[in-house]
Amino acid sequence: MGLMVAFTFSGAATRFDERRHLLVQEANDIGTAYLRIDLLPAANQPAMRDLFRRYLDLRISGYAQGSKPAEAIAELDRSVQVQGDI
Repeated sequence: MGLMVAFTFSGAATRFDERRHLLVQEANDIGTAYLRIDLLPAANQPAMRDLFRRYLDLRISGYAQGSKPAEAIAELDRSVQVQGDI
């Protein structure tokens, strides 16, 4: 029984670490892309910055809905639509 509990906790820890790594990677990618907006023509930059802010707000909102899976999925789906606009 102890061995099964150990494997369960080991698997959970691995999944937790992987999820944390993916979140950090996503945050870094969003930050890098936001900085690259400076390479666009000056007339296009404000609209693109607004889209990025909206995208980031939707991602944060989606992750904050952890106890409400249906609402989290809806927020993350909206972020995918904004990502398409970007």
